[in-house]
Amino acid sequence: NNQYQDYLPIAARDTVVWRAAAEDGDSIYSRHGDAKVAKINAPLSDKNRREMAVPAQCYGSCVPSLLALRPAVDQAGERIAWAAYDGDDYEIYLLEGKEVKKITDNGKDDGYPVFWQGGLVWAGWDGADYELFFLKDGEMTRLSDNDVNDYAPASDGKSLVWQHFNYDIDRWELMCLTGVDAKPSLMLIQEDGKLVKENYNERCLPGVCGEDVVYFVNSCDQYELRFFDGKKALYLDQSPFKCADAWTSGGGVVWKAWTPDAINFDIFYWDASMKSDKSNRRQGVNISQSAFHSTNPVIADDKRIYWQEYDGNDYEIFCAEKNATPKPNQE
Repeated sequence: NNQYQDYLPIAARDTVVWRAAAEDGDSIYSRHGDAKVAKINAPLSDKNRREMAVPAQCYGSCVPSLLALRPAVDQAGERIAWAAYDGDDYEIYLLEGKEVKKITDNGKDDGYPVFWQGGLVWAGWDGADYELFFLKDGEMTRLSDNDVNDYAPASDGKSLVWQHFNYDIDRWELMCLTGVDAKPSLMLIQEDGKLVKENYNERCLPGVCGEDVVYFVNSCDQYELRFFDGKKALYLDQSPFKCADAWTSGGGVVWKAWTPDAINFDIFYWDASMKSDKSNRRQGVNISQSAFHSTNPVIADDKRIYWQEYDGNDYEIFCAEKNATPKPNQE
């Protein structure tokens, strides 16, 4: 609750990390449990600083996306990574202990950091398109190498899922990878051992936790949120407005969706204890119920939910703690 912009929270265990843009500079803030908030210098470009301050900014599946500026925290809540502008382009930085390391320095934009299998993944511009790179124990590996964009990686530390543009059919697809030495493969959905045929114009913006995968599809000018738990697939939302910014952890799902009555974006939550069906109507419960726009939610391992919300002056970071599952309004 301050007089500057706070954006893009991320959390793991009792650690929460977010970006901030203030008059005295742009920063990464982190808090571990009840410890004092720590601050690290992390400049934004002037263009991105203006874009992120827009009250109803839609981050979306575009390339490049402002979501590439979200920091990352490892599953233990100890290491932090982020993209920062060095005056020419965005580079990746890593905080281990008290030491900040500059991971990339190549004159090309790098962003979208996530931790995976003990190392760090990010999306980097190679001069023609975005590809995925992986760094572990000082050794860098190129995870994708093609003529199309590989972007928006998501990981729970074990699995890696991202969006990949398929020029042959002119749409975004989802790819997955189980190990550095494995080959990327198309993410397929199966129920009872049978392949589920999905109808969509694009699949994008994935989130993953164990067997749980959440992602968005654009189908006939409708935006749908889909969730797959390794056994069955559900539709959690459908709207002519872009529902987005989904996250899954511990069997729960959070996302941003348009609330027609309030005429703004709110944060919604769903888990398997709630009533759900095969319809495309909205499942779950509105947990923000804000007067202004809310966006970019995440779930920490301790079931706390963080998001950014416009308070009429600037964006602030909000938190909801899940003590009991409320009964959703299905009307």
